[in-house]
Amino acid sequence: VGKLSTKVFFTAFALLGLFICFFGHRFWKTDLFFMGFIVTAFIFFVFITRVTGLSYDVRLILTALAGIIGGLLLVVSWWRFGSVLLSMFVIGLVLGFLFSSTVFFTPLGDYRVFRDDVVFWVTFTCVALMIPVLFVGCPRILNILASGIVGSYTVILAIACYVYTSLAYITLDLLRRVLNNNFSRAYTNVPFQRNDFIILSLWAMLALSGVTVQLRRERSEVPFPPHPYLTWKRERERRSTNVLDPSHHIPPLRERIHSKLLHIKEFFQKDQPAGERTPLLL
Repeated sequence: VGKLSTKVFFTAFALLGLFICFFGHRFWKTDLFFMGFIVTAFIFFVFITRVTGLSYDVRLILTALAGIIGGLLLVVSWWRFGSVLLSMFVIGLVLGFLFSSTVFFTPLGDYRVFRDDVVFWVTFTCVALMIPVLFVGCPRILNILASGIVGSYTVILAIACYVYTSLAYITLDLLRRVLNNNFSRAYTNVPFQRNDFIILSLWAMLALSGVTVQLRRERSEVPFPPHPYLTWKRERERRSTNVLDPSHHIPPLRERIHSKLLHIKEFFQKDQPAGERTPLLL
């Protein structure tokens, strides 16, 4: 059961994750923001915890801000370069990270050989990289799987803030290992309890439902949206050359903003008092 700041952070995160679980591929830019947030927030939290002595609440706020910036940067990179391969590599890494963490959460992680940091991190990285490599030929399937599984896991993390569940240790153990140099020597397996099986069933149900709904909805759709920057550039050229296009006669953005501001100013101006007026000359 976590602190208030942790509850607020992960509850808000879980709401976004639940949306991504069922609509991630349809709302592609939101999906990119979500995945970029995860990668940036994790790296930033590790960095700021290692190098500063700030309080937990301050670190969490800064981590949220860094995650938002990271998510926006990934969306901007997609808009400018339109690289499906780059975007899917980031998304595949997030799913691979969760998959590898789950593998080492099982009794396999108790083997003595993995208490050596070099062996552990090399193996962990190889398992995580397996996911984007295996799905390099079917990026849409990878994105739907990632949004369904990762999105539903954020709900589990939010539940862990209110009710104890060892499933939170799938990622928490990895974070503790990164932050604590002696954690590998004190590694202990977390036993499963009855509520863990209930929450595990919930995770499986959410992930399966999200993946199934998205696969059925997206099977007749275009795999990915077109390159945003090229589409915008093509549209701008069409408007500038086609004088019959109504959008060709739309004033520039600066003039439209100025006009709107004038309308707002006139709305708040007081009416002039009615005085003597010169009669109309007939």
